[in-house]
Formats: sequence, structure tokens, C-alpha cells
Amino acid sequence: MVDARLHGDTGAMADYGDQVAEVFNGYRHDHRAVHQDETRRQRHPFWCRRQSP
Repeated sequence: MVDARLHGDTGAMADYGDQVAEVFNGYRHDHRAVHQDETRRQRHPFWCRRQSP
């Protein structure tokens, strides 16, 4: 990415940012799914906060 930008690819940084955002959004989706599946301590405040939409 840095090499591409240094060699004139003006879209390299934007492309990298898009890739990072895509990975992060996938992580957030999976993270939310794991927390919503948790059923051991549903009334505990920690899990209540994580199971709210």
C-alpha cells in the first residue's frame, strides 16, 4: 500500500481504508452474534448491555 502510493497510485490509501473497514465490520458482526448467543447469565448487566440491539 505504501509502495503503491509512493509510485503514484493515488487510490491506494482509500482502497486500504475500505479493506480495513470491511474487516472491522465483519468483526463487529461476528462479535455481536457471539454475544447474542450467550445464554448463561442473561440477567447480568454485562450481558444485558451486549444483547441489546
